[in-house]
Amino acid sequence: MGRRKKWQTFEREQAQKRGTHIGGPGKDDYQRRGGKIHGEVKRYKRPMTKSQVQRETRKGRNELVNEGGFTQSAKEYANRYKHVKLIKPRKQKPEPGLFDFFR
Repeated sequence: MGRRKKWQTFEREQAQKRGTHIGGPGKDDYQRRGGKIHGEVKRYKRPMTKSQVQRETRKGRNELVNEGGFTQSAKEYANRYKHVKLIKPRKQKPEPGLFDFFR
């Protein structure tokens, strides 16, 4: 098996932070609370639109994580229909290395 792609690493890290990582085609990326919460992790650079959020909620997803965030209309949709939670992860600062002292 080759190296993981950046999106695969991001998906695995975010899913493990939030629950039990499942993954795979057509499956939720993670579940928690005994399978009541189903989450999907995306690594889009652009914000997810309302239609993309609706598509994921139709699949039964309760939480959506996207690196690029969400459009205003997607946030309004999530606030109006409380069955979905939108999460934009914070960027982590890199740990200082040995030679950062000299910069």
